Amino acid sequence: MEFEWKKFNLPGYGPLKIKYIKNPEKPFIANGGPLEGIKVDKYFFEYFSKKEKNACIWHEMYHTLFSTVLKKIKNELFYCQKQANWIEEFEADKYAANNYNKKITLDYLKICKKLYQQKIVIRNPKTHPPIQERIKRIKKLK
Repeated sequence: MEFEWKKFNLPGYGPLKIKYIKNPEKPFIANGGPLEGIKVDKYFFEYFSKKEKNACIWHEMYHTLFSTVLKKIKNELFYCQKQANWIEEFEADKYAANNYNKKITLDYLKICKKLYQQKIVIRNPKTHPPIQERIKRIKKLK
């Protein structure tokens, strides 16, 4: 998989290096984890404003900083794997809204919704809850 390192200055955090995946097997926007760091696809650059990119990276920072095997095992003991994954996505959205900006996080999710509706990016229901539910939960945050 061909990639290129990109510098990204995340407000409230500082400079990061993110992996730009040039030709992924499946289109995606961004993903992150403690082992692989943060990866982005061309859609990250093509569809999102600078502020929306910041919200996206804050979301992925949650996965990078707080996703652990132990936490996943614990969640899967109490929930099925899909529910455990969905809980982590909701927490990552909340992390972006709280650490960056609620309104911009909503804007980011609304663009994700359009990309899903247009089938530019396909939502994986095993790992990601319905986008409208994610939007609804962020709207409810104080």
